[in-house]
Amino acid sequence: MNRGRKDVNEKEVQVAVKVLLYDLMMLDDRPLLQLPLRYRTALLQHVGEHDESDLRKFLHAALDAKCEGLMIKARGPPSKRCENWLKASWGGVKKDYLEGLGDSFDLVVIGGWWGNGRKAGWFSPLLLACYNPETELLESVCKVMSGFTDEFYKELTAFYSREENQCAKKSYYDVAESMTPSVWFEPVRVWEIRGADLTVSPVHRAGHGLVPGREAAGISLRFPRFIRERPDKTMSEATTAHQIVELYQQQFAPAASRRLVGDEADAERHDEVAMGGLEDESVERAVL
Repeated sequence: MNRGRKDVNEKEVQVAVKVLLYDLMMLDDRPLLQLPLRYRTALLQHVGEHDESDLRKFLHAALDAKCEGLMIKARGPPSKRCENWLKASWGGVKKDYLEGLGDSFDLVVIGGWWGNGRKAGWFSPLLLACYNPETELLESVCKVMSGFTDEFYKELTAFYSREENQCAKKSYYDVAESMTPSVWFEPVRVWEIRGADLTVSPVHRAGHGLVPGREAAGISLRFPRFIRERPDKTMSEATTAHQIVELYQQQFAPAASRRLVGDEADAERHDEVAMGGLEDESVERAVL
């Protein structure tokens, strides 16, 4: 493509992109793959537009099915409202990008690696931990390098470059040897972090010994992103290991079944179209 990788001006992009929809595999939570292609193609021409409430229903259904999110493509230029709702142009939507979806965690900053490339000279990524009140340990959860501004990186690096904010690895830092950062930090800052989901980890130590059947493993937060500082919280007030285990287990709770779009009348109408029984001349012409 004739474009740069950074600071791209949309007016300078010379490559024309066009989305062509050529098949419909599912409609209103109903699989269509058993139907001939000509029926699916006819239905594709009659799929209506969906608003924000519909998209939220689709997203909730995807998350209930343990998917990471949705991949959405618009048939035309997206409206400004939808563009703002997706926080970008049309594309991937995950629960951690939407307010009110997913959970946030208050985690303690305990170490950092020196960055590479554009982030050379800054601490990036940062090692974060949860608190275990029973053992009084800080157990590693994730490395975070998303959600920061350049100004924040500069302040952060200046803060942790001071000798009083650095330390040797403390006895209560429960961190695997393979996760040893460039510099250990004093546990004086707590951050609110949001992520995609929690997963069993052979490296991170959060909640190790508490997951049934996976006692040797810990739990980590996937795709973590910085939200804000929590100056009102101390190390002992951070998210606990038991809370993380509980949230991890809740991910596997059975989801209540629900319709995605429309009511039973809509479902019957789509079934009738799928079987070619709807008396709609345009559909009949498309099928034929």
